[in-house]
Amino acid sequence: MNKVCLIGRMARDPQLNTVGQDKIKARFTLAVDGFRNAQAEKQVDFIPVVAWGKQAELVGKYANKGKQIAVCGRLNAYSYDKDGQKQYTMDVVAESIDLLGSANENGNNQGTSKATPKPSTQPRDKTSPDEDEEEDDLPF
Repeated sequence: MNKVCLIGRMARDPQLNTVGQDKIKARFTLAVDGFRNAQAEKQVDFIPVVAWGKQAELVGKYANKGKQIAVCGRLNAYSYDKDGQKQYTMDVVAESIDLLGSANENGNNQGTSKATPKPSTQPRDKTSPDEDEEEDDLPF
């Protein structure tokens, strides 16, 4: 079974492009906390991730540098020739992406221009005439 699940922060804004007529592809790097080394220094692994379709659209619209996300997918190993030498590499092909913390946590929002929508923290006014009465349909 080839299954990978990671939680980390976006190391930079995702790179979006269109492949073919209508396939959207997002490529980004996920910074994941690793084990401590012999000197007790925390290590960080930088994992390349590729997302397609709706997952790519989600990342492009709501995730930017510093944003904490969870990615589940599969490892994709491939090789290519560079200057006559065969190079081997791997990336994670995302099958599901969950947006977790905000890019503003821990001071990680370093000059990014995208804003993540925030849910309202205002109490609901039950007397409002246009209030939706179906609170049971909330996704959480």
